[in-house]
Amino acid sequence: KDIKDAIAALPQGKTLLQSVQKAWKYFSEQNLIELADKFFEIKKNKYETGKLSHDEFTHIKGRLANFKKNFPTFADLSPEKLLSYLKSKGANKTIANWRGTISELLEFCISRGAITSNPIRFIHGDELLVGGEAVREIGFVSVDTAKKFLAFLEAEYPQYVRFYALTMFAGVRVAEAPRLKDEYFRYEEKKIIFPAKIGKVKKSWTLEDLPENLWVWLEKYKNRPILRPSNTLRTKFGDNWNLPENFTRHSFATYH
Repeated sequence: KDIKDAIAALPQGKTLLQSVQKAWKYFSEQNLIELADKFFEIKKNKYETGKLSHDEFTHIKGRLANFKKNFPTFADLSPEKLLSYLKSKGANKTIANWRGTISELLEFCISRGAITSNPIRFIHGDELLVGGEAVREIGFVSVDTAKKFLAFLEAEYPQYVRFYALTMFAGVRVAEAPRLKDEYFRYEEKKIIFPAKIGKVKKSWTLEDLPENLWVWLEKYKNRPILRPSNTLRTKFGDNWNLPENFTRHSFATYH
């Protein structure tokens, strides 16, 4: 009876062999969760040796954890399921980042002999596009607003003054500012030394010819840790002060 039912369920024009091969195409006796954990350890080692930034590592860690929940075994994999999964991740850039991480994991699985092909290769890039995305207007704040905002921070949240001074007046990335230490600041020369392990591009460089007001704020709160406000608090500041998205680096470009 099972054989008869199976034959009756065959897709039109497909043989039993073809159907079985497709159904078991990504089956593996190896454990997908264990391989994902081994892949994660490789990324963790890159992070600990300074070859992967903190933000990149954090994103990869989150993607892998989510992937394991949705695809606990190789038998759960298929281009169709992965397409639906990836398209649920948001905007096109976000989807592309998720695709890159998951595809790299599956290539790792191939290198370990778990599967013979990567199902993501069968997804065309255009299939992952999720409609037209509005072009974001680049926003910045005026010098007057910047003065008032920093005065507000000094009165209410002085622990974040150095963070905003660096991001607004030196163009330092939000993720990079908290990694800076006072030993990287050359106060007399008015320079900031960026070690390779700090920056996104993993190269060392020096920031100089920076505005005087940056050094005033850095000197005023010298030797205090550079703390990054929580995302919730930064959103609150943005709403209350009508601050555009990514206003700090955009504003730096107009001040400098």
